[in-house]
Amino acid sequence: MNRIQKKYLLKVVSLAFFALFIAGPCRLAAQQANETISMKQYPLKFDKALGAAAARIGEGRLKQMDVTIVEIPAGGQLALHRHLAEEMVYIISGQGHTTIWNQANGKKEKYNWKEGDYLSPTLNSWHQHVNASTSSASRILLITSTPLIKNLFKSDALVTSVDYSFQERWEKSLAQKPEYFGNVAEGADAVRMKVGHLLPDLPGRAMDERRKGVLGITITPEGDMAQNHIMEMEVREYLNSEENSPGHRHVWETVYFIVGGDGFAMLQRKDEPERRLNWKSGDLFVVEANEYHLHRARSGGTARVVQVKASGYFHGVGLADDYLMQPGGWTTEKK
Repeated sequence: MNRIQKKYLLKVVSLAFFALFIAGPCRLAAQQANETISMKQYPLKFDKALGAAAARIGEGRLKQMDVTIVEIPAGGQLALHRHLAEEMVYIISGQGHTTIWNQANGKKEKYNWKEGDYLSPTLNSWHQHVNASTSSASRILLITSTPLIKNLFKSDALVTSVDYSFQERWEKSLAQKPEYFGNVAEGADAVRMKVGHLLPDLPGRAMDERRKGVLGITITPEGDMAQNHIMEMEVREYLNSEENSPGHRHVWETVYFIVGGDGFAMLQRKDEPERRLNWKSGDLFVVEANEYHLHRARSGGTARVVQVKASGYFHGVGLADDYLMQPGGWTTEKK
């Protein structure tokens, strides 16, 4: 090897080490995370309390919501039950129906559902989920505010033993069909929607413009769906990779599931490096309380993302908005 070749090799090696030095902190600041689960493929095991195969996704991690995937066998049904907790249900796969009634001898209302539908029974109403297929199982995602109620009263039994009917909520939910009623030009309230018990076809339904480049639905915890006052739900569709949710954090936990497209999230807990989480249609992941996060569609594509949270509880106890939600991450240094 002559002097010129040695000099060239030394320069290449030096540049390589310099690149590693520069890139190293960035990799630490945005580590690749493997925190998504495939809702259709996630392994389940028999859950005695539910009487069916299930996976309790949030157990041991979430303090404000229960997040459970349940599989109803072909021709089967889950046990009839009621609970003093608000519940939102997403149909992961299959077809069937949910029967809901508000009083012991009240009229039963039947809501047929299929993959992609979203429903919410009236608080403390009797309800039962049934798989209509005799040949294939159905999977459903159950998200409830049960942990908040249990923590408030320090009683597990209370959640399922209260004999009270929320008749006003029931009657308003029966009468309400899905409709937009937002009265502002841009933002969450521009796509605010009122819904009864059932909102069909989250992956495919037409949506209004939330802002340029983003479509959406906002269901606030002010009675917008099933007259719920704790659970909130939003759907956002990013029409290109330039649009995103601004980086922020808030005191409530959030469950995200993807109903179309693919993209990624940037997440960061306090005193920890940023993590990049890639997601695609059919995936689910959770964001903990006060965890910084933002979301973006994959380059050249679109993405439709659903988020569910128990934010109504926090808005209802007098905390100021600037305390509940804060922009930016845990570090000010640009990563």
